[in-house]
Amino acid sequence: AKKEGVEDLELKEKEFESYRDKIQTKKIFAGAKGIGRFSCDRLGNILILTSKKASSIATFEQLEVDWGDFEKDSKEEFIDIKVKHRTLQSVAKEYKKLQNGTILEISSLNSKWDRQKKLNLKYSLEKLINPFEDNPLNGFSIVIEDQEEAKGDSPKRNKRTDVNGPVKNFVFETLGLKTTQIITEIDPTGEFITSTLLDRGTVIYKTRRVNDTDPKLVNIKIHLFHLNRSAKLNFNKMMGIDSVNFGSIFLYKNGFRIPPYGYYGFDYFGLDSRKAQRHFNRFGTRALIGRIEIIGNNPDFREITSRDGGLVRNEHYAALVKLLIARTLVKLENYANNVLFTNKEDKDKDDLSALNNIKAKSGLLKLISNEIDDEQTELLETNRDNLSLRVQELLK
Repeated sequence: AKKEGVEDLELKEKEFESYRDKIQTKKIFAGAKGIGRFSCDRLGNILILTSKKASSIATFEQLEVDWGDFEKDSKEEFIDIKVKHRTLQSVAKEYKKLQNGTILEISSLNSKWDRQKKLNLKYSLEKLINPFEDNPLNGFSIVIEDQEEAKGDSPKRNKRTDVNGPVKNFVFETLGLKTTQIITEIDPTGEFITSTLLDRGTVIYKTRRVNDTDPKLVNIKIHLFHLNRSAKLNFNKMMGIDSVNFGSIFLYKNGFRIPPYGYYGFDYFGLDSRKAQRHFNRFGTRALIGRIEIIGNNPDFREITSRDGGLVRNEHYAALVKLLIARTLVKLENYANNVLFTNKEDKDKDDLSALNNIKAKSGLLKLISNEIDDEQTELLETNRDNLSLRVQELLK
């Protein structure tokens, strides 16, 4: 019902009242069928699901599931196994704040949750919601409340090493002024591919070409950062963790992260094996961080219904990988190898002094010329100061 946009059609107009302004006109469909159920089963033996719909006359409905009931007889059909259902006549104190929505309570846990495991959960949740400002899930928040761990948290609270408090999303853009980055976007109509290369906050070039992806992709955004030595030090200072241990290229669909993309040690796009073929001029996962964003109704990108399955490997997935590597990463590598790395002493600085030499500027001019060397591509923006050789100044 959520996927087809009919979830609230059964509600009559008179039932909305104070809820009218709060109900989203278009809900985001996330996940794949069965993943949530398997997740609840894996975490604990008992699930109590309490739900109340957005209506002034709605009641609290509750299901109680014992997953052990589904394991007693392997020949019994899933749909024939009974679960407890009740309409709550009196509402518990912890439910009264819920105007509408769902509460999941999982008990008889299958593993011990010590402090480190809770912190690992917090660090994972930091990456769950795409922090991009146009994310349709803006306003979605995650808060951890654990009285048992409060004594181990800092007095001022909300440090990254505290268990309790709101979970803050990691914002990739905070690295923007200290490193080189590239943004590739396909608009919602699928008409154009726009590429924007930035270095230390300065636009190097912005181009637009007719979308010739096959099959045609729409509403896609890729944002990659190259991490030189300075950027890695800055990341460690900001996050308290080395970038290589944080992860590499994450994938989000309508705001929610799709695992295992981005996990440390998972190279689903084959970047490290690709780098091994030509060691010096290709970037692997240790030198990159960023995200792929699939937005809106993109039904061809489907999740595999298994833990850490990722997306179904179909022709659209292959086109997405090609967009990532051939249309995004290669452009970033070409700029780094032909412009930034022309002066080895400058390539790890956190400013644009690397462009203040004739080799770099000549390389940049040639790079931009190659980018627009066909009728399908137009140059939308560039910083002309970077193309000026200023020979007299360089010879002083």
